[in-house]
Amino acid sequence: MTEPSSAATTEHPLYNPTTTLDGGVASSDLEMNIQIDNLPNHHVISSEPTNGSGNHHHHGEATSTSSNSSTTSGASLNEEPPLQHTNHNNNNNNNNTSLNVQPTDMEMKKSSSVIPSAEKSGEFIIGGVDDDSEEAYVPKYKSDSPPLQLEWKDLTYKVKLPINAPPNYSIFQKIGFKMKNAFKKKEKDILHPMSGFVSPGSTLAIMGPSGAGKTSLLNILAQRVKETSGDITVNGMKIGSSFRSLSAFVQQDDVLMGNLSVRETLRYAALLRLPKTISWKEKIERVESIMDELGLLKSANTKVGTPGLTKGISGGERKRLSIAIELLTQPSILFLDEPTSGLDAATAYSVMKTIIKIAKGGRAVILTIHQPRSNIYELFDKLLLLARGKVAYFGPAKDATQYFAQIGYPCPKQYNPADHFIDLITESTSDTDEGKKMKQEDNDRIEKILNHYKHVEIAPSTSHLETDIKKAKYNANWFTQFFVVMARAFVNILRDKILTFSRLFQNVVMALLVGLIFLQIGHDQQSVQDRNGVLFFCLINQSMNSIFGSLAVFLLEEKKVFLRERGSKMYQVSAYYLGKSVSELPNIVFFPILFGTIVYWMTNLNAGADRFFIFLLILVSMALAAQALGMVLAVLAPSMEFATAIAPVLLTVLMLFGGLYMNVDNIPPYFIWIYWLSIFHFGYEAMVLNEFAGASFECPPSPAICTYRTGEDVIARNAMDKPYSNVWIDLGFLWAYFLIYRLLAYLILVFFVRPKKK
Repeated sequence: MTEPSSAATTEHPLYNPTTTLDGGVASSDLEMNIQIDNLPNHHVISSEPTNGSGNHHHHGEATSTSSNSSTTSGASLNEEPPLQHTNHNNNNNNNNTSLNVQPTDMEMKKSSSVIPSAEKSGEFIIGGVDDDSEEAYVPKYKSDSPPLQLEWKDLTYKVKLPINAPPNYSIFQKIGFKMKNAFKKKEKDILHPMSGFVSPGSTLAIMGPSGAGKTSLLNILAQRVKETSGDITVNGMKIGSSFRSLSAFVQQDDVLMGNLSVRETLRYAALLRLPKTISWKEKIERVESIMDELGLLKSANTKVGTPGLTKGISGGERKRLSIAIELLTQPSILFLDEPTSGLDAATAYSVMKTIIKIAKGGRAVILTIHQPRSNIYELFDKLLLLARGKVAYFGPAKDATQYFAQIGYPCPKQYNPADHFIDLITESTSDTDEGKKMKQEDNDRIEKILNHYKHVEIAPSTSHLETDIKKAKYNANWFTQFFVVMARAFVNILRDKILTFSRLFQNVVMALLVGLIFLQIGHDQQSVQDRNGVLFFCLINQSMNSIFGSLAVFLLEEKKVFLRERGSKMYQVSAYYLGKSVSELPNIVFFPILFGTIVYWMTNLNAGADRFFIFLLILVSMALAAQALGMVLAVLAPSMEFATAIAPVLLTVLMLFGGLYMNVDNIPPYFIWIYWLSIFHFGYEAMVLNEFAGASFECPPSPAICTYRTGEDVIARNAMDKPYSNVWIDLGFLWAYFLIYRLLAYLILVFFVRPKKK
């Protein structure tokens, strides 16, 4: 570890908070006036807010008006558009206005007056905007949204955690401690008071060791966590509900539908996320433009794929596609959580270069990153270094090395600055005697760094947004959301050849196996048991297929996509749920019919045509009810492992009270409620009534051992001759349970399945 040097603290250059912002303005549905005004004072970041002095006044104005017409088109979502690529640099010439902010003589005097005080006190001043930037990058794709500056002041975040027993307690003491404190919580400070800002056209990297609060801060700034204290403002105004419509969040994991192509993924997202005032042609043009800008045109028609299961685009392309989805709405502020996580060095650098391009287009970009390589670190404009939920440094990234050198921790030559900073604020975890000594040294060093930062000043540059930003909660109307989700789900199901083939194989093979085992059942006394067995097995087979199919599809494929899209407000939950449900109907109906048809005629069940179709109706109804029950389990279960552990237990209980293993007249009164909750009860009773009503059976020569002369004898033996025992009543109960379970799953989805707050 680098030891503190005795270098004296020297003056740090004050970055002039004036700059030229070359950004777009409001889109057609966000016609806005932006005025830069009332630049705030220099302020000292400390545990107690302090007040500075001096007022800065800059004025700039940008306006935009445009209109779009809405048209419809039946073009394929994967079809390459017959569009000529145009020079994107000139697309928005009429819509972009530079916001030139120049300091007045008075302001220059005020700025210069701050420096001497800092020199006298030895305080280190960090300015607002770095004027020594590289030559401006002119992006092909510029944002039409207004340039926004995000600021936060005295921001804190606390969570309530259960109280844990001391580690030296015995197991019995721990149990008693937990029982005593079961309902007690203790507060933990995740983020201590901190302030900062990010300007349009710049990239802010939030760095720190694990547990420093990086992701928590990112989620708070992105308004994904709201239980905080402190002020968050955009262009000088407090953040409102409209903020999320002008910002975008790219999560760490690239959650995408593997069976769609890159172009289809973006077009479906465009249909869901862009307003109806934008025509189909304009939406397609935007998709193509973004693919061009992010280098996705070469893989536009390639399936996204699923890592570890099916081949698809590369890891870097997956990350760029995730970013492209969020860029469709032309956000003014882009948040990214660990965008280089899981990528090799070359791919990570390529992705970061893309992100920097996006920022240079007029957006404010905020990202978390753990320990970047030096070539990536050099790309950042601003650095926010966190340790123990506190700020260790905030300012221009290129000046962080100088800052730490001045407080006694110079970076060794030929050493990655990012590694150096992380080493400085990371505490040893070793439990050895030497490790404990190092831990104390690390603790002293970290506290020194954090305490020194309290004396550092920040000079933000703020514009004032005069008009409130108003935007619809959802861009597409409900019917558009429903049809797009349904169409996308259909395509995803049809292209999932592995799942489709496995279902087909399973149903055909099992049907043939059952048919061969019970081939052409006769009408003697022994055939009654065989027929009962065939009927109940058909119900079990299709129910298990439906339940575990629901679990696999939602928990393994769709849940992460749903959480990401819900977090981005792409659709209403009702539109998603109904669209998903409709898209699944063909499979739920087709496979029971296929299975039932093979089994029915091979086993020689009741030969009446009407009985055959009722048999299929019962089987399909049972599959629908079971699939709905499976959906309830899927939305409740936190993981596939948990669901597959619970589902067999639940199915076993329901089957035990289904009517085959125990006669309803013998069920204990305190368990009879399970009988009425069991879908197997209604399915099996309907099957028995349909199969045996009006049937006759052969008796042996000795009539004394003839148990079943007619089908009514079988029905009575099963205690299914009650006044309410009727095929159509049983079907009605199955459909009622189908609707109840569907509604229950929907309510759970609405109120409990939400993006996690970190």
